[in-house]
Amino acid sequence: MYETIKDLVLINFIPICTLIFLFVTLRLNDAYERDVSRLFYPVLISIALLLVIDNMDYQLTVIKYGNLFHAIVVFLGYNLRIRILVRLMEIAMRDRKVYRTNFLGDWRKMILQVPFLVAFFITVTSFFSQWVFWYDEDGAFRRGPLSYTPHIVSIIYGLIIIVYSIRIWVKNRRVSEAVILIITTILAVGATAIETVFGVWGILVSFMSLATVFYYLCIHTEYFKYDLLTGAFNRTIFKADLKKARSRGGCAVLSIDLNDLKKINDNKGHLAGDEALKKTAEIIVSSIDPGCTLYRTGGDEFTVIARGVEEKDVEDMIAKMRLEMIGTDYTFAIGYSMWEKETSFNEAYAKADKKMYENKADMKKSSR
Repeated sequence: MYETIKDLVLINFIPICTLIFLFVTLRLNDAYERDVSRLFYPVLISIALLLVIDNMDYQLTVIKYGNLFHAIVVFLGYNLRIRILVRLMEIAMRDRKVYRTNFLGDWRKMILQVPFLVAFFITVTSFFSQWVFWYDEDGAFRRGPLSYTPHIVSIIYGLIIIVYSIRIWVKNRRVSEAVILIITTILAVGATAIETVFGVWGILVSFMSLATVFYYLCIHTEYFKYDLLTGAFNRTIFKADLKKARSRGGCAVLSIDLNDLKKINDNKGHLAGDEALKKTAEIIVSSIDPGCTLYRTGGDEFTVIARGVEEKDVEDMIAKMRLEMIGTDYTFAIGYSMWEKETSFNEAYAKADKKMYENKADMKKSSR
């Protein structure tokens, strides 16, 4: 009895403390980071449930209680492990429209859920088919021909997370988040393998509780690098990035200004103005090449630093932006300059800004 209690303490102490810490942190930050906190509550609940399930599995295995109840416990453990990975994937993809739309209204979101649903269905059938697992008359756990289906599905989601992490690293410059996601995914798969091969409990749930805390703290830190309305980097990061951009040599600077924001605010309200800013940022991000970064540097002002591009590339990006804006009720003025190593950023930015105001004046003349 003493040994059992000692084992339970060793298995549960770290994840319980970590989950308490995460819950308290989420509650403290909920007032000003509600959107971020809401992303992590489902993960917190899933890990807590997995902790309970693992403890039940451990106790039932010790007493060799291999009946229907134990099978249900194992079934839930398999699917909770996959569900945690699915939720981490959804957090990583939080900026994509696919996770803002109705579930049945977006086939892309449904496709991403298919591997989980397949694993769920196959593990359910084990209650009568023994495809994945069963318990013999002595209460011993036995594997079926499809016993590694949950593991394969976990690897599939792990690969999706890693591929998407590379995308946000390159395109969105969410480097810290991408690194944590890649490490978390690789180690989560490794923890699952250790549990499976050596028949131990608590490895994955302990790791995932710690990894989720680190992931939350990473997003919490990144939260203050962005303009919360548009998702573009804020002016503070813009200034910090100038030195890095300068040291890498030639790049382009684009100055973009949303037209008539004050008129939109006065006539339609500030919510309409916010929507105009968000739509403008969305179009710019979808139009710029990898290696280009968008910043909101003022009320209706945006700046893009485009690294490793030629002048033709810049003109193509601007043409794409203008084409996308045709389908909206908004317009913007834009100017650019090529920032070479021989010139200062202030000179390049002033040139881009001057071209932007010239473009704005031309647009006003043509609208008369």
